[in-house]
Amino acid sequence: MITFEAFRRFKSFIARNQLFLLFILTYFTFVTYFLRGISSLDPDFGWRLKFGQMVIDSGIPKTDPFSYTMPSFPFVDHSWLFSVFAALTYPVFANILLSLLLAFAIFTAVILSNKRLKESDFGHCNLNFRWERWVHPMTLAVLTFLLLFFAVRAQIVSWLIFSFLMLILFTKDYYFRFKYFLPVVFLVWANFHGGYSIGLFILGYFLAFRYLINKKGSWKDVLVLFLCIAATLVTPYGLAGWREVASSVLDSRLRYTIAEWMPSVTFFDLSMIFYISMSTFMVFYKRREIPKIQFYLFWALFIFALSSRRNMPYFMLYSLPLTVVAVEKLYQEVKDKSVGRERFSIAFNFLRIFAVILLFGQLYFSYWRAYTQRGVPSRGGGFYPESAVSFLKSENLSDETFSSYGWGGYLIWKLPGKRIFVDGRMPSWKFNPADSSRETTSAYSDYLNIENGELDFNSQANKYSIGHVLWPVEKPSFFGSLGKKARKLFTTSEKADFSFTKYLLENGWKIIYSDETSVVYKRIDKSTW
Repeated sequence: MITFEAFRRFKSFIARNQLFLLFILTYFTFVTYFLRGISSLDPDFGWRLKFGQMVIDSGIPKTDPFSYTMPSFPFVDHSWLFSVFAALTYPVFANILLSLLLAFAIFTAVILSNKRLKESDFGHCNLNFRWERWVHPMTLAVLTFLLLFFAVRAQIVSWLIFSFLMLILFTKDYYFRFKYFLPVVFLVWANFHGGYSIGLFILGYFLAFRYLINKKGSWKDVLVLFLCIAATLVTPYGLAGWREVASSVLDSRLRYTIAEWMPSVTFFDLSMIFYISMSTFMVFYKRREIPKIQFYLFWALFIFALSSRRNMPYFMLYSLPLTVVAVEKLYQEVKDKSVGRERFSIAFNFLRIFAVILLFGQLYFSYWRAYTQRGVPSRGGGFYPESAVSFLKSENLSDETFSSYGWGGYLIWKLPGKRIFVDGRMPSWKFNPADSSRETTSAYSDYLNIENGELDFNSQANKYSIGHVLWPVEKPSFFGSLGKKARKLFTTSEKADFSFTKYLLENGWKIIYSDETSVVYKRIDKSTW
């Protein structure tokens, strides 16, 4: 009896304070996004800062200014405007302003996604006020998942522009009213992030479907598409920007060597599983009541998202309105039956509670756990070799340093005047250098071969005058193990169990510094240089 009374009072408290509790939930989520952006450091952030400052000081460089392995490669930075903005704001605000703006961008992207819905699409929620849609289970699942990817990174701008494009294309009459504004959208997109390629694909699909299926196309649509394509060429790189996009899209090796590019099935996250399960089931179940143009695109983007976890945010932002509509259609089907309506209400409230629990769990583990256990997390969260870099600076290096792929961008930033072997810009870079004795055709391929024992590292040390190695302390990692297993599937090498650190110690290198994050090796025998 006491338990029932307590539950009744709790339910009454929730009913009387819905708006306040919604504000607390939204505020707490936004703050966590913001603080995560300040405390976590994206691997590309360091080189973006340096590149942005370089553009401000001397303009766009024609070749790679940061590596000693591919210095003549025609480097393309799709996000050059983002890099410039970061370089202008960071000296004054550090990551604070960037993190604040990008947190707003995330929430705005979700708002734009929900703007494709009408008030009547939320009949199943029994909304007392408009903003209650923020606690829809599907919206909460999207916010929960996106937090995993949040940091100061240019890709978030792409999510925002993508949501805006979907609003124009799939909201009644918006395309007719704003279609001549689309080239401006793609002009901005092409200078902030390479994700404009997926936007052009969807625009092409949208116009082709209208013309071939709905018989509504005209020469004006062809003009809009042409202007949008032309707008993506109005960058400092022109056609070279598309060359870089194509090299990344067509490079299947990224799918099994870089965590963010791996298929989504390799990534376990409850919010993703929850959302995908609900979304695919509901959209398929109510497929006859969803416009065909959106239904077919739903499954195309779903396959696109499964191919790589970095694509999942696009699928979620596109499919969120379709999923809500499908849930509403189910509600309309059962609402006239008292038993069916009651069961739907119980199931929906259960899903909402489950989604809230998922969100708070993600908020806790993404930031607040680190805060309560260690105080405010340092930038990088212990991933980057801060102390080792300070040690290397004290060494007054005259030779080159070889380091882990994930630290390349950080070293460009923190070791000014020194170049790197490979970093996050370079996985798809391939070319034929004029002087192969000084450069390589693919630094990332060489890096993987060195790490796997396929390429003798000392020969590379001789070629590039490498005298120091900065390497992470080897720790058990699920994704690290997964990556190694994936690489084994795609290689016939007999050196699948090769240890790079063991190779160093057995071939003329010694440890001169170590801490809990990294180890610095120095070459003892330089007689062969």
